[in-house]
Amino acid sequence: MCFPTLTAVGSLFLLFSFIIELFILIGNLPSTFLPGIYFVKAFSRSQNLSYSFGLWNYCQGNGSGVVSSCSSSSAAYNWANTPNISNIAPSAAHSYVATGLFLGMFILYFIGCGFSFVFWCFSLPICCVKRRGLGYSMSTLVLTTFCVMLTAFILSLVVIFLGIKAVTGQDGWGAEVGNSLWLTISALVSLMISFLCYTGGTTCGRPGKKRRNKNAVDPNFKDGGPNSSQPLYMASPVFVPQNGTQPNGGQGMLQQPYSPNTGAVNHQQNYDTQGHVDHTGNTAHTPHQSHDPNSVSVPMHGYQTPTLEPANTAPPH
Repeated sequence: MCFPTLTAVGSLFLLFSFIIELFILIGNLPSTFLPGIYFVKAFSRSQNLSYSFGLWNYCQGNGSGVVSSCSSSSAAYNWANTPNISNIAPSAAHSYVATGLFLGMFILYFIGCGFSFVFWCFSLPICCVKRRGLGYSMSTLVLTTFCVMLTAFILSLVVIFLGIKAVTGQDGWGAEVGNSLWLTISALVSLMISFLCYTGGTTCGRPGKKRRNKNAVDPNFKDGGPNSSQPLYMASPVFVPQNGTQPNGGQGMLQQPYSPNTGAVNHQQNYDTQGHVDHTGNTAHTPHQSHDPNSVSVPMHGYQTPTLEPANTAPPH
């Protein structure tokens, strides 16, 4: 029962991470609310000017942070190319290292968002299929997405803190971290919870090795008892121990159960233990010898069927 429940919860958190990453990816684009999603903001109180930066462009506003306009979109936008900011950090505007950092951050966020969406689509039928192998696969895929987003988070930290350090070094300028960084942390937490749910769903409730219930085979079996090592035929009603009692570990004899037949005819021929009869058709009696073939005892290694010879059917003289 825990497998479909945990996999469904894991799929839900995977959807949450996709939505968060999508907002980060398209944040700071010109619309009603998306310009409020940015990585960092640089502002100058004296000039009543502020800039917010995203993955695609920058937006300009007043000193209070109200956005007035946004630039055209460009993938992996270099924040150092923004007006007034290019004067603060001119070397970063044409640096291949800075360009590579922005490009890597853009690609990783894009890949992480795509992975989250595709793997979320994969996760939809898993809670209904109930195949643990698919749960292991989803755990691996979600962990891969987590590693991609973690790398993007580290790159964004490097870019943000280097940019803040460069901007705050100028008189009259300040900078602050935007909410895209906190959204990235939220996406990482959602991915980690999803990974734990899929991992827990594949491990909890796994059928272990069932212990053999010997009581179902032998009702007289007791674990740890003195007779726990006795063979099962000891409890059989056809087993009759020697001397009337059976000590622990003693050996007995198997005996064929016998029911006397009182309605047998008088002229029925009786056979001795060797299967011979005399010329009168009567059994030759010997002392201390049983006349019942069913009373023949055999050793424990198996039951031996007595060999019977056909009787002499010739009439007596």
